[in-house]
Amino acid sequence: MATLTPRKQITARQIMAAMDYDTVAAYLTQRGWGYRTDQPKGKVFAKGGGENTYQVCVPFDRALRDYPLIMLHALRGIALAEDKGEVAVVKELRVMSLVGRAREL
Repeated sequence: MATLTPRKQITARQIMAAMDYDTVAAYLTQRGWGYRTDQPKGKVFAKGGGENTYQVCVPFDRALRDYPLIMLHALRGIALAEDKGEVAVVKELRVMSLVGRAREL
């Protein structure tokens, strides 16, 4: 019988470091997610269709009290839709964030 390898857990600190609105929106757009609708404090992106549609809400404001929780939920949705681990998605977001900052210099 095969053993399952547990996936690493994501911490709130990692989420805050890697996941801001601009980076996550760019990541989703580049990977074929479509903008679905505005919400009062964020945007909803979707990928897939029918019963296989995944949606994530990406908040605009890091000052929201539950920002890490909302982003964790978004991260889990992204990982599930893209069949990746959460850590892999966070690493890709961190790279995108660093590249974006380097372009600003």
